[in-house]
Amino acid sequence: MGEHGEAMRERIKAHIRALNDIPGISGYEEGVIAYLHPRLAEVAGEVRVDRFGNLFATKRGSRPGLTLLLTAHSDEIGAVVKSVRTDGFLRFERSGGVVPSLLVGRKVLVRGDRQQAGAYAERAGTAARGAH
Repeated sequence: MGEHGEAMRERIKAHIRALNDIPGISGYEEGVIAYLHPRLAEVAGEVRVDRFGNLFATKRGSRPGLTLLLTAHSDEIGAVVKSVRTDGFLRFERSGGVVPSLLVGRKVLVRGDRQQAGAYAERAGTAARGAH
């Protein structure tokens, strides 16, 4: 890979890192859209956001031919904290297709006024009642 290719690879990595650091759970993707919009506007002829928050970028070719469609999700799975219990547990509502059985023991990052690292856990007996 030449110098141009290596520079492009580094730019792509930087964009992926930046996007990864933007909170964007389902229903709260505004930060991701705000990051992508001006960058897509640099290369696309038209960029718009619909009333549902979907971002569309269109680049028309200069010659007739095939059409290419690229799609991607701008959201990530996550949860919204609904309350903090006196014992330190958080009650939350899952968002974006979270599979509960895959959560136990997973590292989580709670974002708010400050960020706090933690791990997902369930109190004994709560899983059967559907608590989380």
